[in-house]
Amino acid sequence: MFYPSNAKIEDRAIGALKNIIDDDLTMAAQFNSMDKEMAWDGYIYIYKKNNGDQSKKNLDDKVPVQIKGHIDKESKYLNRKRITFSVNLVDLEIYHDDRGVVYFEIFMSEDGTRREIFYSLLYPSKIKGYLEKAAQKGNNTSISIGFNKLVKSPQKLYIVVKQFSQESKRQGFGSGEIVQNTIAIQDLDKVTSMTATAIGAKNEFEFMQRLSTGDVCFYGTTKENQIKVPIAWDEDNRHYLEKQVNKSVSINGKIYYETYRIIWSSTGDFTMVLSENLQIELEKKKFQIIRRTGIKEFGKDAHFILELINNKSFKIGNAIVSYHGFNIPDSLVGELKFMDDLNNTLNEIEFDYDKPFWNLPLDVKKQLIQIVAIRNGEMNNILTDRVSFFDWKIEDKYMPVIIIKQDDGSVELNNGVFSKNQISVKNDKEEHYIIPLFGYADQKILANLYYYNYELFYEQIDSADVNVYTLDFLNHTALKLIQAYDINGNEKLLDIAEYQLKKIEKFEKEKIYFILNMLQITKRRGLFSDRESIILQGLYTNNLQELFGINVLLENKEKAKKIYDQMEQEEQDLIAEYPIYFLYQNL
Repeated sequence: MFYPSNAKIEDRAIGALKNIIDDDLTMAAQFNSMDKEMAWDGYIYIYKKNNGDQSKKNLDDKVPVQIKGHIDKESKYLNRKRITFSVNLVDLEIYHDDRGVVYFEIFMSEDGTRREIFYSLLYPSKIKGYLEKAAQKGNNTSISIGFNKLVKSPQKLYIVVKQFSQESKRQGFGSGEIVQNTIAIQDLDKVTSMTATAIGAKNEFEFMQRLSTGDVCFYGTTKENQIKVPIAWDEDNRHYLEKQVNKSVSINGKIYYETYRIIWSSTGDFTMVLSENLQIELEKKKFQIIRRTGIKEFGKDAHFILELINNKSFKIGNAIVSYHGFNIPDSLVGELKFMDDLNNTLNEIEFDYDKPFWNLPLDVKKQLIQIVAIRNGEMNNILTDRVSFFDWKIEDKYMPVIIIKQDDGSVELNNGVFSKNQISVKNDKEEHYIIPLFGYADQKILANLYYYNYELFYEQIDSADVNVYTLDFLNHTALKLIQAYDINGNEKLLDIAEYQLKKIEKFEKEKIYFILNMLQITKRRGLFSDRESIILQGLYTNNLQELFGINVLLENKEKAKKIYDQMEQEEQDLIAEYPIYFLYQNL
Protein backbone atom coordinates (compact mmCIF):
# COMPACT_ATOMS: atom_id res chain seq x y z
CA MET A 1 0.00 0.00 0.00
CA PHE A 2 1.19 3.50 -0.84
CA TYR A 3 1.17 6.10 1.91
CA PRO A 4 0.93 9.89 1.62
CA SER A 5 4.00 12.03 2.14
CA ASN A 6 4.81 13.56 5.50
CA ALA A 7 3.59 16.93 4.25
CA LYS A 8 0.28 15.39 3.21
CA ILE A 9 -0.09 13.61 6.54
CA GLU A 10 0.54 16.86 8.41
CA ASP A 11 -1.92 18.73 6.22
CA ARG A 12 -4.58 16.13 6.94
CA ALA A 13 -3.83 16.33 10.67
CA ILE A 14 -4.13 20.11 10.62
CA GLY A 15 -7.30 19.80 8.59
CA ALA A 16 -8.87 17.42 11.14
CA LEU A 17 -8.29 19.97 13.88
CA LYS A 18 -9.22 23.00 11.82
CA ASN A 19 -12.55 21.48 10.77
CA ILE A 20 -13.60 21.44 14.43
CA ILE A 21 -12.41 25.00 15.02
CA ASP A 22 -14.23 26.33 11.97
CA ASP A 23 -17.55 25.13 13.39
CA ASP A 24 -17.26 27.37 16.45
CA LEU A 25 -17.71 31.13 16.71
CA THR A 26 -15.43 31.47 19.73
CA MET A 27 -12.34 30.04 18.02
CA ALA A 28 -10.15 30.66 15.01
CA ALA A 29 -6.91 29.08 13.88
CA GLN A 30 -3.62 30.04 12.25
CA PHE A 31 -1.66 26.89 11.47
CA ASN A 32 1.59 26.53 9.55
CA SER A 33 2.48 23.30 7.83
CA MET A 34 5.97 21.76 7.64
CA ASP A 35 7.15 23.29 10.98
CA LYS A 36 7.79 26.80 9.73
CA GLU A 37 8.20 28.05 13.31
CA MET A 38 10.91 26.74 15.60
CA ALA A 39 8.73 24.60 17.88
CA TRP A 40 5.15 25.62 17.17
CA ASP A 41 2.77 24.93 14.34
CA GLY A 42 0.65 27.99 14.95
CA TYR A 43 -2.07 29.27 17.23
CA ILE A 44 -5.68 28.81 18.20
CA TYR A 45 -7.41 32.11 18.89
CA ILE A 46 -10.20 32.11 21.46
CA TYR A 47 -12.67 34.95 21.84
CA LYS A 48 -14.59 36.35 24.78
CA LYS A 49 -18.06 36.52 23.25
CA ASN A 50 -19.78 33.85 21.21
CA ASN A 51 -21.10 36.31 18.63
CA GLY A 52 -18.79 35.77 15.71
CA ASP A 53 -16.79 38.90 16.49
CA GLN A 54 -13.15 37.94 15.91
CA SER A 55 -11.74 41.40 16.33
CA LYS A 56 -8.75 42.28 18.51
CA LYS A 57 -11.11 43.81 21.04
CA ASN A 58 -12.94 40.52 21.50
CA LEU A 59 -9.75 38.45 21.56
CA ASP A 60 -9.34 36.42 24.77
CA ASP A 61 -6.06 34.62 24.04
CA LYS A 62 -3.68 33.45 21.36
CA VAL A 63 -2.81 29.86 22.35
CA PRO A 64 0.34 28.22 20.89
CA VAL A 65 -0.11 24.73 19.48
CA GLN A 66 2.04 21.91 18.12
CA ILE A 67 0.47 19.39 15.75
CA LYS A 68 1.90 16.00 14.77
CA GLY A 69 0.22 13.72 12.25
CA HIS A 70 0.66 9.94 11.93
CA ILE A 71 -0.68 6.98 9.96
CA ASP A 72 -1.76 4.34 12.49
CA LYS A 73 -0.93 1.28 10.39
CA GLU A 74 -1.79 -1.32 13.06
CA SER A 75 -4.59 0.66 14.76
CA LYS A 76 -2.43 0.84 17.85
CA TYR A 77 -3.74 4.24 18.90
CA LEU A 78 -7.05 4.90 17.15
CA ASN A 79 -9.18 2.89 19.59
CA ARG A 80 -7.59 4.06 22.79
CA LYS A 81 -8.77 6.81 25.14
CA ARG A 82 -5.34 7.68 26.40
CA ILE A 83 -1.88 7.14 24.91
CA THR A 84 1.72 7.97 25.63
CA PHE A 85 3.97 9.40 22.97
CA SER A 86 7.56 10.54 22.88
CA VAL A 87 8.26 14.31 22.83
CA ASN A 88 11.61 15.93 22.14
CA LEU A 89 13.27 17.39 25.26
CA VAL A 90 14.67 20.38 23.38
CA ASP A 91 11.14 21.29 22.30
CA LEU A 92 9.92 20.89 25.86
CA GLU A 93 12.61 23.26 27.14
CA ILE A 94 11.53 25.86 24.56
CA TYR A 95 7.87 25.47 25.57
CA HIS A 96 8.83 25.68 29.25
CA ASP A 97 10.73 28.94 28.84
CA ASP A 98 7.73 30.39 27.03
CA ARG A 99 4.16 29.84 28.28
CA GLY A 100 3.85 26.18 27.26
CA VAL A 101 1.89 24.64 24.40
CA VAL A 102 -1.20 22.64 23.53
CA TYR A 103 0.31 19.58 21.92
CA PHE A 104 -1.73 17.50 19.46
CA GLU A 105 -0.96 14.00 18.19
CA ILE A 106 -3.40 13.14 15.39
CA PHE A 107 -3.70 9.59 14.05
CA MET A 108 -5.28 8.47 10.78
CA SER A 109 -6.31 5.09 9.50
CA GLU A 110 -4.44 3.74 6.51
CA ASP A 111 -7.28 4.63 4.16
CA GLY A 112 -7.58 8.11 5.70
CA THR A 113 -11.26 7.72 6.54
CA ARG A 114 -10.80 7.79 10.28
CA ARG A 115 -8.94 10.46 12.25
CA GLU A 116 -8.56 10.67 16.03
CA ILE A 117 -7.13 13.66 17.88
CA PHE A 118 -5.13 13.31 21.10
CA TYR A 119 -3.94 16.29 23.11
CA SER A 120 -1.81 17.23 26.08
CA LEU A 121 -1.97 20.57 27.87
CA LEU A 122 1.68 21.34 28.50
CA TYR A 123 1.54 24.39 30.73
CA PRO A 124 4.89 25.39 32.28
CA SER A 125 4.64 23.63 35.68
CA LYS A 126 3.64 20.39 33.97
CA ILE A 127 6.58 20.65 31.57
CA LYS A 128 8.85 21.33 34.55
CA GLY A 129 7.79 17.98 35.99
CA TYR A 130 8.53 16.14 32.75
CA LEU A 131 11.97 17.76 32.43
CA GLU A 132 12.82 16.81 36.02
CA LYS A 133 11.67 13.24 35.43
CA ALA A 134 13.78 13.02 32.26
CA ALA A 135 16.81 14.21 34.22
CA GLN A 136 16.21 11.64 36.94
CA LYS A 137 15.97 8.86 34.35
CA GLY A 138 19.01 10.09 32.48
CA ASN A 139 17.01 10.78 29.30
CA ASN A 140 18.86 13.12 26.98
CA THR A 141 16.66 13.32 23.90
CA SER A 142 12.99 12.64 24.66
CA ILE A 143 10.42 11.57 27.23
CA SER A 144 7.05 9.84 27.00
CA ILE A 145 4.08 12.09 27.69
CA GLY A 146 0.43 11.23 28.23
CA PHE A 147 -2.14 12.35 25.66
CA ASN A 148 -5.93 12.22 25.97
CA LYS A 149 -8.41 11.55 23.20
CA LEU A 150 -10.40 14.65 22.26
CA VAL A 151 -14.14 14.39 21.92
CA LYS A 152 -14.55 15.87 18.45
CA SER A 153 -16.86 18.77 19.17
CA PRO A 154 -16.12 22.53 19.08
CA GLN A 155 -17.38 22.93 22.64
CA LYS A 156 -15.00 20.27 24.00
CA LEU A 157 -12.05 21.71 22.10
CA TYR A 158 -12.86 25.20 23.35
CA ILE A 159 -12.90 23.95 26.95
CA VAL A 160 -9.50 22.30 26.46
CA VAL A 161 -7.91 25.38 24.91
CA LYS A 162 -9.51 27.72 27.44
CA GLN A 163 -8.19 25.53 30.29
CA PHE A 164 -4.67 25.83 28.93
CA SER A 165 -5.12 29.57 28.53
CA GLN A 166 -6.17 29.87 32.16
CA GLU A 167 -3.28 27.81 33.51
CA SER A 168 -0.59 29.38 31.35
CA LYS A 169 -1.75 32.94 32.11
CA ARG A 170 -1.69 32.14 35.81
CA GLN A 171 1.78 30.62 35.67
CA GLY A 172 3.54 32.85 33.20
CA PHE A 173 6.90 31.71 31.83
CA GLY A 174 8.56 28.57 33.15
CA SER A 175 11.60 30.51 34.24
CA GLY A 176 9.44 32.78 36.40
CA GLU A 177 9.21 32.66 40.18
CA ILE A 178 5.72 31.11 40.29
CA VAL A 179 6.65 28.01 38.27
CA GLN A 180 10.07 27.67 39.89
CA ASN A 181 8.37 27.51 43.31
CA THR A 182 6.10 24.64 42.26
CA ILE A 183 5.22 22.51 45.30
CA ALA A 184 6.57 18.96 45.01
CA ILE A 185 4.27 16.00 45.67
CA GLN A 186 6.37 14.93 48.65
CA ASP A 187 5.76 18.35 50.23
CA LEU A 188 1.96 18.13 50.16
CA ASP A 189 1.89 17.87 53.94
CA LYS A 190 3.14 21.46 54.06
CA VAL A 191 0.23 22.79 51.98
CA THR A 192 -2.20 24.98 53.95
CA SER A 193 -4.74 25.57 51.16
CA MET A 194 -5.48 24.24 47.67
CA THR A 195 -7.55 25.53 44.78
CA ALA A 196 -8.23 24.41 41.23
CA THR A 197 -10.63 25.45 38.50
CA ALA A 198 -11.87 23.15 35.75
CA ILE A 199 -13.35 25.05 32.81
CA GLY A 200 -16.75 23.67 31.82
CA ALA A 201 -17.03 21.16 34.72
CA LYS A 202 -20.64 21.12 35.90
CA ASN A 203 -20.14 18.89 38.96
CA GLU A 204 -17.57 17.05 41.03
CA PHE A 205 -17.61 14.05 38.73
CA GLU A 206 -16.73 16.13 35.67
CA PHE A 207 -14.07 17.89 37.73
CA MET A 208 -12.42 14.55 38.54
CA GLN A 209 -12.60 13.52 34.88
CA ARG A 210 -10.74 16.69 33.93
CA LEU A 211 -8.26 16.19 36.73
CA SER A 212 -7.55 12.66 35.55
CA THR A 213 -6.51 13.97 32.12
CA GLY A 214 -3.91 16.31 33.60
CA ASP A 215 -5.69 19.34 32.15
CA VAL A 216 -6.32 20.94 35.54
CA CYS A 217 -3.59 22.27 37.80
CA PHE A 218 -3.91 22.63 41.56
CA TYR A 219 -2.45 25.68 43.28
CA GLY A 220 -1.45 25.79 46.91
CA THR A 221 -0.09 27.92 49.69
CA THR A 222 2.25 27.03 52.54
CA LYS A 223 3.12 28.69 55.83
CA GLU A 224 6.31 29.93 54.23
CA ASN A 225 4.68 31.16 51.01
CA GLN A 226 1.16 32.60 50.96
CA ILE A 227 1.31 33.18 47.19
CA LYS A 228 -0.54 30.45 45.34
CA VAL A 229 1.89 28.41 43.25
CA PRO A 230 1.36 25.27 41.15
CA ILE A 231 1.33 21.84 42.78
CA ALA A 232 3.35 19.34 40.77
CA TRP A 233 1.42 16.93 38.57
CA ASP A 234 2.57 13.39 37.89
CA GLU A 235 0.86 10.88 35.63
CA ASP A 236 1.50 8.16 38.21
CA ASN A 237 -0.31 10.01 40.99
CA ARG A 238 -3.96 9.51 41.78
CA HIS A 239 -6.31 12.13 43.10
CA TYR A 240 -9.44 11.36 45.09
CA LEU A 241 -12.53 13.39 45.73
CA GLU A 242 -14.96 12.39 48.45
CA LYS A 243 -18.53 13.58 48.93
CA GLN A 244 -21.23 12.88 51.48
CA VAL A 245 -24.59 12.09 49.88
CA ASN A 246 -27.67 12.52 52.07
CA LYS A 247 -29.86 9.97 50.30
CA SER A 248 -31.08 6.68 51.67
CA VAL A 249 -30.09 3.29 50.27
CA SER A 250 -32.88 0.72 50.44
CA ILE A 251 -34.08 -2.65 49.16
CA ASN A 252 -37.79 -3.51 49.03
CA GLY A 253 -38.66 -0.49 51.14
CA LYS A 254 -36.20 -1.32 53.93
CA ILE A 255 -33.66 1.44 54.46
CA TYR A 256 -30.19 0.11 55.21
CA TYR A 257 -28.24 3.36 55.03
CA GLU A 258 -29.49 6.89 55.57
CA THR A 259 -26.44 8.41 53.90
CA TYR A 260 -23.38 7.24 52.02
CA ARG A 261 -20.15 8.61 50.62
CA ILE A 262 -18.88 8.72 47.05
CA ILE A 263 -15.18 8.58 46.20
CA TRP A 264 -14.09 9.51 42.69
CA SER A 265 -10.53 8.85 41.66
CA SER A 266 -8.63 10.64 38.91
CA THR A 267 -8.29 7.28 37.13
CA GLY A 268 -12.04 7.16 36.64
CA ASP A 269 -12.89 4.74 39.47
CA PHE A 270 -16.22 5.39 41.17
CA THR A 271 -16.70 3.95 44.64
CA MET A 272 -19.81 4.02 46.80
CA VAL A 273 -18.92 3.81 50.50
CA LEU A 274 -21.91 2.49 52.44
CA SER A 275 -20.19 1.78 55.75
CA GLU A 276 -16.79 1.22 57.31
CA ASN A 277 -17.03 -2.38 56.08
CA LEU A 278 -18.68 -2.10 52.68
CA GLN A 279 -17.75 -0.32 49.47
CA ILE A 280 -19.14 -0.90 45.99
CA GLU A 281 -16.83 -0.25 43.04
CA LEU A 282 -19.54 0.45 40.50
CA GLU A 283 -17.35 0.55 37.39
CA LYS A 284 -15.64 -2.74 38.24
CA LYS A 285 -18.88 -4.31 39.52
CA LYS A 286 -17.13 -5.40 42.66
CA PHE A 287 -17.86 -5.42 46.38
CA GLN A 288 -15.01 -4.34 48.60
CA ILE A 289 -15.45 -5.84 52.07
CA ILE A 290 -13.21 -4.52 54.83
CA ARG A 291 -13.74 -6.23 58.19
CA ARG A 292 -13.48 -3.26 60.52
CA THR A 293 -16.51 -2.90 62.78
CA GLY A 294 -18.38 -4.96 65.30
CA ILE A 295 -21.00 -7.61 64.62
CA LYS A 296 -23.96 -5.21 64.40
CA GLU A 297 -22.66 -3.00 61.61
CA PHE A 298 -21.12 -5.88 59.67
CA GLY A 299 -24.28 -7.95 60.12
CA LYS A 300 -26.33 -5.14 58.57
CA ASP A 301 -23.88 -4.93 55.67
CA ALA A 302 -24.05 -8.69 55.20
CA HIS A 303 -27.85 -8.63 55.12
CA PHE A 304 -27.79 -5.83 52.54
CA ILE A 305 -25.50 -7.79 50.21
CA LEU A 306 -27.54 -10.99 50.57
CA GLU A 307 -30.77 -9.12 49.85
CA LEU A 308 -29.12 -7.45 46.87
CA ILE A 309 -28.13 -10.83 45.47
CA ASN A 310 -31.75 -11.97 45.72
CA ASN A 311 -33.40 -8.78 44.44
CA LYS A 312 -30.90 -7.70 41.73
CA SER A 313 -31.38 -4.00 42.47
CA PHE A 314 -31.38 -1.37 45.18
CA LYS A 315 -32.62 2.19 45.48
CA ILE A 316 -30.74 5.40 46.07
CA GLY A 317 -33.49 7.75 47.15
CA ASN A 318 -36.13 7.01 44.52
CA ALA A 319 -33.68 5.98 41.78
CA ILE A 320 -33.31 2.27 41.05
CA VAL A 321 -29.78 0.92 40.61
CA SER A 322 -29.65 -2.43 38.84
CA TYR A 323 -27.39 -5.16 40.15
CA HIS A 324 -25.85 -7.22 37.37
CA GLY A 325 -22.51 -8.83 36.88
CA PHE A 326 -21.28 -8.72 40.49
CA ASN A 327 -19.31 -11.87 41.19
CA ILE A 328 -19.24 -13.04 44.81
CA PRO A 329 -17.37 -16.23 45.75
CA ASP A 330 -19.45 -18.93 47.46
CA SER A 331 -17.10 -18.82 50.45
CA LEU A 332 -17.85 -15.14 50.94
CA VAL A 333 -21.60 -15.73 50.61
CA GLY A 334 -21.31 -18.34 53.36
CA GLU A 335 -19.46 -15.90 55.60
CA LEU A 336 -22.06 -13.20 54.98
CA LYS A 337 -24.89 -15.60 55.82
CA PHE A 338 -23.22 -16.53 59.09
CA MET A 339 -22.65 -12.90 60.08
CA ASP A 340 -26.26 -12.07 59.20
CA ASP A 341 -27.45 -15.04 61.30
CA LEU A 342 -25.15 -14.06 64.17
CA ASN A 343 -26.42 -10.50 64.22
CA ASN A 344 -30.04 -11.69 64.11
CA THR A 345 -29.38 -14.22 66.89
CA LEU A 346 -27.84 -11.63 69.20
CA ASN A 347 -30.73 -9.26 68.51
CA GLU A 348 -33.21 -12.04 69.24
CA ILE A 349 -31.71 -12.74 72.66
CA GLU A 350 -31.40 -8.99 73.32
CA PHE A 351 -27.65 -9.32 73.83
CA ASP A 352 -25.68 -6.19 73.01
CA TYR A 353 -22.43 -7.87 71.97
CA ASP A 354 -20.74 -5.81 69.27
CA LYS A 355 -17.09 -6.76 69.02
CA PRO A 356 -15.31 -7.38 65.69
CA PHE A 357 -15.79 -11.10 65.11
CA TRP A 358 -12.49 -11.61 63.32
CA ASN A 359 -10.43 -10.25 66.22
CA LEU A 360 -11.97 -12.58 68.80
CA PRO A 361 -10.09 -15.53 70.32
CA LEU A 362 -10.92 -18.91 68.81
CA ASP A 363 -12.83 -20.13 71.87
CA VAL A 364 -15.11 -17.08 71.80
CA LYS A 365 -15.75 -17.56 68.08
CA LYS A 366 -16.78 -21.14 68.84
CA GLN A 367 -19.19 -19.90 71.52
CA LEU A 368 -20.83 -17.56 69.01
CA ILE A 369 -20.96 -20.28 66.37
CA GLN A 370 -22.65 -22.52 68.94
CA ILE A 371 -25.52 -20.13 69.69
CA VAL A 372 -26.11 -19.55 65.95
CA ALA A 373 -26.20 -23.32 65.41
CA ILE A 374 -28.83 -23.66 68.16
CA ARG A 375 -30.98 -20.94 66.59
CA ASN A 376 -30.67 -22.56 63.16
CA GLY A 377 -32.00 -25.85 64.55
CA GLU A 378 -28.72 -27.68 64.13
CA MET A 379 -28.87 -29.03 67.70
CA ASN A 380 -32.55 -30.03 67.80
CA ASN A 381 -31.59 -33.69 68.17
CA ILE A 382 -30.33 -33.08 71.72
CA LEU A 383 -33.20 -30.78 72.75
CA THR A 384 -35.69 -33.17 74.29
CA ASP A 385 -38.07 -30.59 75.74
CA ARG A 386 -40.10 -28.00 73.91
CA VAL A 387 -38.72 -25.30 76.24
CA SER A 388 -35.17 -25.45 77.55
CA PHE A 389 -32.99 -23.16 79.64
CA PHE A 390 -29.44 -22.99 78.36
CA ASP A 391 -26.67 -21.35 80.36
CA TRP A 392 -24.75 -20.06 77.35
CA LYS A 393 -21.22 -19.03 78.20
CA ILE A 394 -19.38 -16.24 76.43
CA GLU A 395 -15.94 -14.97 77.45
CA ASP A 396 -16.12 -16.87 80.79
CA LYS A 397 -19.39 -15.09 81.60
CA TYR A 398 -22.97 -16.26 81.26
CA MET A 399 -25.82 -15.14 79.05
CA PRO A 400 -28.70 -17.53 79.84
CA VAL A 401 -30.97 -18.32 76.91
CA ILE A 402 -34.46 -19.78 76.69
CA ILE A 403 -34.74 -22.20 73.77
CA ILE A 404 -38.23 -22.81 72.38
CA LYS A 405 -38.45 -25.59 69.81
CA GLN A 406 -41.43 -25.23 67.50
CA ASP A 407 -43.39 -28.11 65.96
CA ASP A 408 -41.91 -27.40 62.52
CA GLY A 409 -38.36 -27.72 63.86
CA SER A 410 -37.63 -24.00 63.90
CA VAL A 411 -36.13 -22.52 67.05
CA GLU A 412 -36.97 -19.32 68.90
CA LEU A 413 -34.50 -17.88 71.38
CA ASN A 414 -35.13 -15.48 74.26
CA ASN A 415 -32.88 -13.81 76.77
CA GLY A 416 -33.01 -16.05 79.87
CA VAL A 417 -32.56 -13.21 82.37
CA PHE A 418 -33.30 -9.81 80.87
CA SER A 419 -36.00 -10.53 78.31
CA LYS A 420 -38.79 -8.00 78.15
CA ASN A 421 -41.15 -10.93 77.60
CA GLN A 422 -42.93 -12.04 80.77
CA ILE A 423 -42.95 -15.58 82.11
CA SER A 424 -45.61 -17.19 84.27
CA VAL A 425 -46.40 -20.25 86.35
CA LYS A 426 -49.79 -21.91 86.69
CA ASN A 427 -51.54 -23.60 89.56
CA ASP A 428 -53.65 -26.73 89.51
CA LYS A 429 -56.60 -24.62 88.40
CA GLU A 430 -54.68 -23.58 85.25
CA GLU A 431 -54.46 -20.00 86.56
CA HIS A 432 -51.33 -18.18 85.39
CA TYR A 433 -49.22 -15.87 87.55
CA ILE A 434 -46.31 -13.73 86.43
CA ILE A 435 -42.96 -14.29 88.14
CA PRO A 436 -39.47 -12.76 87.61
CA LEU A 437 -37.70 -14.46 84.74
CA PHE A 438 -34.26 -14.07 86.34
CA GLY A 439 -35.47 -16.20 89.27
CA TYR A 440 -34.97 -19.29 87.11
CA ALA A 441 -31.24 -18.67 86.89
CA ASP A 442 -28.86 -20.44 89.23
CA GLN A 443 -27.07 -18.25 91.78
CA LYS A 444 -23.71 -19.03 90.18
CA ILE A 445 -25.08 -17.76 86.89
CA LEU A 446 -26.53 -14.62 88.49
CA ALA A 447 -23.13 -13.95 90.04
CA ASN A 448 -21.32 -14.26 86.75
CA LEU A 449 -23.55 -12.65 84.10
CA TYR A 450 -21.96 -11.02 81.06
CA TYR A 451 -23.76 -7.80 81.92
CA TYR A 452 -26.30 -6.55 84.46
CA ASN A 453 -29.46 -4.60 83.73
CA TYR A 454 -30.53 -3.68 87.26
CA GLU A 455 -33.51 -1.70 86.03
CA LEU A 456 -34.96 -4.83 84.42
CA PHE A 457 -34.46 -6.79 87.65
CA TYR A 458 -36.65 -4.25 89.44
CA GLU A 459 -39.19 -4.17 86.60
CA GLN A 460 -39.56 -7.94 86.70
CA ILE A 461 -40.09 -7.87 90.47
CA ASP A 462 -42.66 -5.09 90.17
CA SER A 463 -44.53 -6.97 87.44
CA ALA A 464 -44.69 -10.23 89.38
CA ASP A 465 -47.88 -11.48 91.00
CA VAL A 466 -47.54 -11.86 94.77
CA ASN A 467 -49.84 -14.53 96.21
CA VAL A 468 -49.78 -17.90 97.91
CA TYR A 469 -48.86 -19.56 94.63
CA THR A 470 -45.78 -17.42 93.98
CA LEU A 471 -44.45 -16.67 97.49
CA ASP A 472 -42.06 -19.60 97.62
CA PHE A 473 -40.58 -18.78 94.18
CA LEU A 474 -40.19 -15.11 95.05
CA ASN A 475 -38.48 -15.93 98.35
CA HIS A 476 -36.06 -18.30 96.65
CA THR A 477 -35.35 -15.63 94.04
CA ALA A 478 -34.22 -13.33 96.85
CA LEU A 479 -32.05 -16.10 98.33
CA LYS A 480 -30.35 -16.66 94.98
CA LEU A 481 -29.51 -12.97 94.78
CA ILE A 482 -27.97 -13.12 98.26
CA GLN A 483 -25.89 -16.12 97.23
CA ALA A 484 -24.82 -14.34 94.04
CA TYR A 485 -23.62 -11.48 96.25
CA ASP A 486 -21.59 -13.96 98.33
CA ILE A 487 -19.84 -15.04 95.12
CA ASN A 488 -19.08 -11.69 93.49
CA GLY A 489 -19.53 -9.06 96.23
CA ASN A 490 -21.91 -6.94 94.13
CA GLU A 491 -23.94 -5.01 96.72
CA LYS A 492 -26.54 -4.05 94.13
CA LEU A 493 -27.66 -7.67 94.20
CA LEU A 494 -28.27 -7.36 97.95
CA ASP A 495 -30.39 -4.27 97.28
CA ILE A 496 -32.49 -6.21 94.76
CA ALA A 497 -32.80 -9.18 97.13
CA GLU A 498 -34.08 -6.89 99.87
CA TYR A 499 -36.48 -5.25 97.40
CA GLN A 500 -37.83 -8.67 96.45
CA LEU A 501 -38.33 -9.70 100.09
CA LYS A 502 -40.18 -6.47 100.87
CA LYS A 503 -42.60 -7.31 98.06
CA ILE A 504 -43.71 -10.41 100.01
CA GLU A 505 -43.43 -8.79 103.44
CA LYS A 506 -47.15 -8.25 103.93
CA PHE A 507 -47.71 -12.00 103.57
CA GLU A 508 -44.67 -13.30 105.43
CA LYS A 509 -43.43 -10.65 107.87
CA GLU A 510 -44.39 -12.67 110.98
CA LYS A 511 -42.71 -15.83 109.74
CA ILE A 512 -39.31 -16.67 111.16
CA TYR A 513 -37.78 -17.64 107.81
CA PHE A 514 -38.67 -14.21 106.43
CA ILE A 515 -37.16 -12.41 109.43
CA LEU A 516 -33.98 -14.49 109.12
CA ASN A 517 -33.67 -13.71 105.41
CA MET A 518 -34.04 -9.97 105.97
CA LEU A 519 -31.55 -10.03 108.85
CA GLN A 520 -28.92 -11.97 106.96
CA ILE A 521 -28.91 -9.14 104.38
CA THR A 522 -28.34 -6.73 107.27
CA LYS A 523 -25.55 -9.00 108.51
CA ARG A 524 -23.79 -8.96 105.16
CA ARG A 525 -23.95 -5.18 105.03
CA GLY A 526 -22.14 -4.93 108.36
CA LEU A 527 -25.10 -3.19 109.98
CA PHE A 528 -25.93 -5.91 112.51
CA SER A 529 -26.43 -4.37 115.99
CA ASP A 530 -27.85 -5.14 119.43
CA ARG A 531 -31.30 -4.37 118.05
CA GLU A 532 -31.06 -7.24 115.56
CA SER A 533 -29.68 -9.54 118.29
CA ILE A 534 -32.64 -8.77 120.54
CA ILE A 535 -35.03 -9.57 117.69
CA LEU A 536 -33.35 -12.94 117.13
CA GLN A 537 -33.29 -13.78 120.85
CA GLY A 538 -37.01 -13.14 121.01
CA LEU A 539 -37.83 -15.71 118.31
CA TYR A 540 -39.26 -19.06 119.49
CA THR A 541 -39.26 -22.15 117.27
CA ASN A 542 -38.65 -25.88 117.35
CA ASN A 543 -37.67 -25.98 113.66
CA LEU A 544 -34.03 -27.08 113.40
CA GLN A 545 -33.40 -25.04 110.23
CA GLU A 546 -34.76 -21.89 111.85
CA LEU A 547 -32.83 -22.53 115.07
CA PHE A 548 -29.70 -23.05 112.99
CA GLY A 549 -30.25 -19.73 111.20
CA ILE A 550 -30.85 -17.84 114.47
CA ASN A 551 -27.62 -19.08 116.02
CA VAL A 552 -25.58 -18.47 112.87
CA LEU A 553 -26.71 -14.84 112.82
CA LEU A 554 -25.99 -14.55 116.58
CA GLU A 555 -22.56 -16.06 115.81
CA ASN A 556 -23.14 -18.90 118.29
CA LYS A 557 -20.88 -21.22 116.32
CA GLU A 558 -20.88 -24.18 118.74
CA LYS A 559 -24.63 -24.12 119.22
CA ALA A 560 -25.20 -23.76 115.46
CA LYS A 561 -22.94 -26.78 114.87
CA LYS A 562 -24.78 -28.81 117.49
CA ILE A 563 -28.12 -28.04 115.82
CA TYR A 564 -26.66 -28.82 112.38
CA ASP A 565 -25.43 -32.20 113.62
CA GLN A 566 -28.96 -33.04 114.84
CA MET A 567 -30.29 -32.74 111.29
CA GLU A 568 -30.81 -35.67 108.98
CA GLN A 569 -28.43 -35.85 106.01
CA GLU A 570 -31.17 -34.78 103.64
CA GLU A 571 -31.88 -31.71 105.77
CA GLN A 572 -28.15 -30.89 105.98
CA ASP A 573 -27.92 -31.07 102.19
CA LEU A 574 -30.89 -28.74 101.92
CA ILE A 575 -29.51 -26.17 104.36
CA ALA A 576 -26.19 -26.22 102.49
CA GLU A 577 -28.02 -24.81 99.47
CA TYR A 578 -29.16 -21.72 101.36
CA PRO A 579 -27.16 -18.50 101.85
CA ILE A 580 -27.25 -18.93 105.66
CA TYR A 581 -24.81 -21.82 105.23
CA PHE A 582 -22.25 -19.40 103.73
CA LEU A 583 -22.34 -17.37 106.95
CA TYR A 584 -22.04 -20.58 108.99
CA GLN A 585 -18.91 -21.60 107.10
CA ASN A 586 -17.35 -18.21 107.83
CA LEU A 587 -17.99 -18.16 111.59
